[in-house]
Amino acid sequence: MFNYQTLNVYKTARELSSKNYYQVIYTNAKEIGLRIFENTIDLTEIQIYFLNYLNFYSNLNTDIALGDVNEIVRDNFIFEDAYTLFKYKNKKPKFSTTPETKPNKSGKETVRTTSQFVFRRKPDGE
Repeated sequence: MFNYQTLNVYKTARELSSKNYYQVIYTNAKEIGLRIFENTIDLTEIQIYFLNYLNFYSNLNTDIALGDVNEIVRDNFIFEDAYTLFKYKNKKPKFSTTPETKPNKSGKETVRTTSQFVFRRKPDGE
């Protein structure tokens, strides 16, 4: 059976984890070892969910700061989730194989296949 109170708890945890106050605590907890919760083991489901969204918003804020995405993505949960899904679906490095010909000692050309990473570029004007 669907429980609306549970839904509100998870929605609230997501909203709180996106706030600057909790992002500062999360960053400092990682860097200098602050404790976020009183318990350090046997975390509850909601604590794990909260930590997951702290990390989610930390990564999103980093992407915004680096200019990988515009701040408009923070307008609603759907934009945030869609951007993150897009980012991770396109994260795999792309390879390009180009045949390369070189003459060998006998004067005949041999074909070698090389692989190289193809990096994306920012469109002009960004």
